[in-house]
Amino acid sequence: MDEIRIPGGHWGIPHMGARSVLFGAAVAAATLLPSVAVAGAPLYPDIVEALPAQIQIQKAQQRDMLRFTTVHLNLGPGNLQIRGGGQIQPCVIDGISYDQCTVATQEILDASDAVVGTNAA
Repeated sequence: MDEIRIPGGHWGIPHMGARSVLFGAAVAAATLLPSVAVAGAPLYPDIVEALPAQIQIQKAQQRDMLRFTTVHLNLGPGNLQIRGGGQIQPCVIDGISYDQCTVATQEILDASDAVVGTNAA
């Protein structure tokens, strides 16, 4: 068996033929690399709330306030992208009418960051 040699060095790997090396590289890439999404397929975010930290009760003027710190985490494959349009119009949220609401849209992206869908936000 021959060994693969590179200029200035030596891998010490027995030569098994180009097809075997390419096949091995393909198998390694398929098992070690994350799956690649097909262009055009939507990648959705999955936003979750982290556990609260710095929990404290603050007393002020005979009132108790619970204070804590938390963050939002995206566990999904897609980014959360919200685009505000700057328009203000009346709206109804949870059965309550408001005279002024800012219009916003969630954009659903694919692997190439192209917008493939939208939702009212």
